[in-house]
Amino acid sequence: MRNLVIALSALAIMMLGIYGSVVILFDQDRIKSMISDQVEQRVGRRVEIHGEVRLRMFPGLRISAEQVVMSGPEQFEGPDLFQADELDAQVRLLPLIRGRVDPSIIRINGIRLNLLEDSDGVNSLDGLLNLVGSESPDRSETGATVSLENIVVSTGRDGQDLRESLELERMDVDGFALGQPLQFRFRGSLGEPALFDYLEVDGLLVSPEADRLRLSNMRMAGVVDQGHYDLEMLGNVSISMNDRLSFSLDGGKLNFNDHQFDMNLRYGGADRPSFSARLSAGLIDVDVLQVLERVAMVPELPDDSGAKTAMRGMDFDVDLDIEQIATLGMVVDGMVMRVTGRDGLVQIQSVEGRVPGAGVTGSAELDLRFPESDWQVGLQLDVMEMASLLEAMRLDGSLEGAGPVTMNMQSSINPETGQGIWTGTAQVEMVDGAWPLIGKLTRGLSDLQSDDRFEFLTMKVAIDEERMHLADLHLFTADLELGGDLTMSLADGELDGWMNLETELGVVQVQLGGTLEQLEAVYGPLVARQVQ
Repeated sequence: MRNLVIALSALAIMMLGIYGSVVILFDQDRIKSMISDQVEQRVGRRVEIHGEVRLRMFPGLRISAEQVVMSGPEQFEGPDLFQADELDAQVRLLPLIRGRVDPSIIRINGIRLNLLEDSDGVNSLDGLLNLVGSESPDRSETGATVSLENIVVSTGRDGQDLRESLELERMDVDGFALGQPLQFRFRGSLGEPALFDYLEVDGLLVSPEADRLRLSNMRMAGVVDQGHYDLEMLGNVSISMNDRLSFSLDGGKLNFNDHQFDMNLRYGGADRPSFSARLSAGLIDVDVLQVLERVAMVPELPDDSGAKTAMRGMDFDVDLDIEQIATLGMVVDGMVMRVTGRDGLVQIQSVEGRVPGAGVTGSAELDLRFPESDWQVGLQLDVMEMASLLEAMRLDGSLEGAGPVTMNMQSSINPETGQGIWTGTAQVEMVDGAWPLIGKLTRGLSDLQSDDRFEFLTMKVAIDEERMHLADLHLFTADLELGGDLTMSLADGELDGWMNLETELGVVQVQLGGTLEQLEAVYGPLVARQVQ
């Protein structure tokens, strides 16, 4: 026990001695000078500490500094290159006693990074990037783990309305060396309000040229709008810092909600941030109706949601080319789509594809410049087999025929369920078809029997969440003309309405109920034709 007490006493005396030595030798001005001198030796820029500097012994030997500033090049007339509210570093004792700061962990919080060009064309990074590839021993690597938190990056031309701001929550770097690759890791959110619920980026960052960076073997994974959208992007990213921050991804891969695409991407700074992308896929398996429901809900998303923030805050051009879309036994072939966004006006400028029984072309628009806005969609269908198309849409496929169908749809939200729905109108014209309703109606007339075939049919269709309304219905067979007004429930197929059956003898009006399978028909009297 006595030996233990002696050992502990010696250790305490030694620790107090070290602490006293550190406190006496390293006052604030000395530590500030050491940090500034060492940073200047490594990167060629002077660092100033305008706030307090504190030295802590526990837990671990740490240096904390407030209001840290790094200026731009001498001839640069813009703001400081770097400002930070707080810097905290865990350092090694022996190098510190020898007058050198050798950190193992660095945390910097409240960062403002100005990557700007002044009116004379001088960039705030000039000279700093020229150190790439330097073999000076004073500019060697550091093995410190660096954590950067609450970062605002400004890019563009200082003094003009061409500046962009990019907000990052957290970024981690495990050791770095000027001119050498470093492992890049980012965790957090992006932008204010945040574009992503959560975002992480990993890759190997290299500087092949003074004004360029390359993020190799990049993996970006993010979640948008409370987990509704998951994305993962893979590839090699080239980053340019000439005048405006820009980057490109060639030959990349995108996994979006478990669907895989080949992807090329370009991002460029202008008056507004903008990007262009080309996505292609061979086959994706997706419930198209579920996707349409999700798209219909976009206008009702909160204004600070990631999707709305992105569509309002930047301009974009996206080209989508999918060879086949499989959905619940249906296959959509050759889907080609072009989507653009300009100042909050989102347009699907062209849609082309082939669905069962029809070819489809169309366009859509969503104007987010106004508080209340819904999707406006126009579709043109060149129908070859109406029955196949209706079955693919989960509707009664008993109507046959071919002809053009023009549709105008609007998105809305069911106030009871909060789910996205589509409503709209359609104009239908068909030739050489069949409809079981014809034969069922004529069986109730003793002097007229007809099959289900018709020569020509035209009608206006109004669709809401619960029913389909067939108005101005006109149908011609070889023996008679039918006209009327029908409403059909989408839930159970229940009918309500009337039809006129017109023959050479006269007109009979029929009140309809039941369903197409079990038709309930009440026939009125025959109204003879008036002889003129």
